[in-house]
Order: sequence, then C-alpha cells, then structure tokens
Amino acid sequence: MSDSGTTPRIFTRSETAQFRVSFYADLNQTTPLVPISPSYPTYTVLDPSGTPIQTGVGTLISAGNYKAEFLIPKDAPLSYFHQAPQRYGNEGQGTPLTANDARYQIEWQIVTDANQQVTFVEEFDVRDVAVTQSLNRELKFLAIMGRPIRLTYREAFIPYKAECTLMVKGNDVSPAFCVGYDSVLANAMPPIPQDLQVVRDGDSYVLYADVPPGKLHANTAYIALWTIQETEFSVPETQWNIITVIAPSLLPMITSLRMLLDKFQKRLGRAQAFEDSDLLEYLANGLRMVNTSYPTTGFTMQNLPDVLQSLVFLAAGWWGLKAQGILETDLAFNFSGQSVTLSVDRASALDSAASAMMEMFNSQIAPAKMALIRAQQGMGTVATRGYSWRPQGMVFRTSSTTLGSMDFLGVISKLGLL
Repeated sequence: MSDSGTTPRIFTRSETAQFRVSFYADLNQTTPLVPISPSYPTYTVLDPSGTPIQTGVGTLISAGNYKAEFLIPKDAPLSYFHQAPQRYGNEGQGTPLTANDARYQIEWQIVTDANQQVTFVEEFDVRDVAVTQSLNRELKFLAIMGRPIRLTYREAFIPYKAECTLMVKGNDVSPAFCVGYDSVLANAMPPIPQDLQVVRDGDSYVLYADVPPGKLHANTAYIALWTIQETEFSVPETQWNIITVIAPSLLPMITSLRMLLDKFQKRLGRAQAFEDSDLLEYLANGLRMVNTSYPTTGFTMQNLPDVLQSLVFLAAGWWGLKAQGILETDLAFNFSGQSVTLSVDRASALDSAASAMMEMFNSQIAPAKMALIRAQQGMGTVATRGYSWRPQGMVFRTSSTTLGSMDFLGVISKLGLL
C-alpha cells in the first residue's frame, strides 16, 4: 500500500533529503487512501540510535502521493560506512553500507477516512563525501632535529601508484629521501614489500613513510612531494607538504609567543587557534624585520642576542595579530531583527593591538641595535694630524690604552671624546 519509488537511500551531510511515499488501497495504485484529516500522513525521522530528530506532515503531491524534506545536519552521525574503494585489480568488492546495522529511519503513518491506520518505514544512510577523519589544519609541519618523522598522506582510495620524495628547499636535484608504492607489486602472489606503506584508517586510507633519524638537519625547510596516480590510465596528481626542522632550543620561543598572542589558550584544531606552525612562521618573519631594520644584521634564532628577543616577539606578534584580524574579518557578521541587533566584529580591536605593537617596535629597534653594535664592535679608530711623515703617531687603535707613558684613553676622556 506504500512505495518510496526511486528515492535514494544514501544522503550526504548538509544535503536536503527528499522522501516520497504513496498510499493506495490496491497494488495497482488505482485507489488512493484518503486521510481522515489534513494532519495526515505524519512522518518522523529517527537517527541511528532511535531518537526522533524531525517530525512533520507530508506534503500532498497528487492523490495518494506525498513527500517530505529533511535537511541533514552538517555534523549528523554517519550511518554509512564509507564505501571502501578497492585495491587495483579488485573492483566490485565493496563493504556493507553500514557496519553496525544502525541506520536512519523515516516512519510514515496515515489514518484513513475509514479509520484504517497504515504505517510505512523506510531506512536510509548518511555519509560524508569528503574524508571524515579529522585533517590537520597546519600548512607547515614541524620536526625536531635528530628525531624520526612520519610523512603521511590521506586519500579516499588506494592508488595504483604513489611516490613520496623529500627534498631540501632550494635543492631539486638530490632528494634527501624517496619511497614509492606500486599496487601491482603489493597484490602480487606473494606480495612484494613496499617502501611506502598503505593502511586503512576509518573511512579513508593513509600512505605513510618513516624518515629515519639523521636525515633531517636543523633550521632547514624540506618539501615532501607526493605524486599520486589513482588508476592505471589516470594522470598523476601532485601534492606537497612543507616540513621545517627546528632545534629544541626554539620551542621555548614558540611557547613565549603563544603566551603573548593567545591568553585565552584556544584549543588546537579550532578555526581561531594558532597552530605551532603559524607561530613559527610569525617568529621567522619577526626575525627578518629585526634583521632588516637599520643597521642591518644577520642574526639567526640560535645566535640572537637576548636583548633583541623582545623585539622579535613584538614583530612576530604584529604578524600574528594581522593574520588573526583577517580571520576575524571573514567571521564577522551583523544581524538585525525587530527588537534585536547583533554585531560581531573583533577585527578592529585586533588591528588596534597590532598597531600598538608595531609602534613599540619602531620606537625601540633602531636605538637597541645601535647600542648593541657599538657594545660588540667597539668605538672604531681615532685619527690625529701627524707631526712628521712617519706613520706612527698618526692613527691609534682604541684598544691601545697607553702610548709610551701617556694614558691615551684617559686623555681623550678628559677632552670629552669618550
């Protein structure tokens, strides 16, 4: 007496699912059932745990035919275990739609004008077209000098071929590390071991390779270049990750910058949170600002004088607050109702804080660097008019404190030259 027709049984998150049902008194669908009142037929959508999440009344399409719409929440629990893409040469061996047999349901109920109650239940599944495993938001990955690192790449399928090449930034000729995967060899009998491993992780596959200790050097940027070929005849696609290797001595500076910018201590993974790679990028740019400010210097994080660290933090904080301000501009919104007005805009406050940091930086950087350079390199030389053609007596190094019986530094101090 009811039929959902060709309604799809698998929906994706954030999709509006439409369900159709037909109520007829005969299998040939010539005599439609007439509801006892306009409040029928009713429907109830239940999640996989059996909890009702939406109820309503079906919309009449034609005599005996009704429809209902359900907007799948973007965070709806998944009942559909991602259809496992198969290894090369083993297509068609899919996994069950639902591993735990827990599915969504929509229950229809109609009471006819003859006081006859008819119920129809349809099951459906919810999946996510994208890989649902939590992905790392970091654009740059950090590694510690002398420690091993695992290179990972997540995909929704097992590729036909894949290759991972690790190269030093600026050196495209001699890779530091290179591994590959070939599904034909992996599925051979017996299988041939692969350097690039493939494992299933939830609803996706992860390709990974372990870089042994000693391959990565401190203060060096690396590029992990991934070449993925999905099928035998598909065009290979290229993706990349940036990996920065740092010395353990740099970790306290990352923490110090986080304490400056993130007093709220937002959790990592949130859209507004600062990732460690973000803070490292801000520190690098802050150091560049310190070095390029007059007089120019060539300090690195390892030989940076302690007196200049606060200026690096100010410059790095300016970079971080500017980036945060751009994010808040994207997140800003205004709402006006009949009696309610809501405005969320934190970008202006962040811009004011960034301007205060930059003003403090500009007022301190030149005097601090001049005083530091004078303290490290001395006063230079003092020249006097020669009494004769002989070279001695013309130029004296300031490191010479005496000239014969005369205290050279004492004399020029009395003259006010020191």
